[in-house]
Amino acid sequence: MMLPAVALTTQLPPFHINISLNSARKLYT
Repeated sequence: MMLPAVALTTQLPPFHINISLNSARKLYT
């Protein structure tokens, strides 16, 4: 489940990665 998110975030700027990680934590936790 995390793999697609990581693949997308790698194409985005660092700040987008942080936002994605925060969103992922809320969804997966």
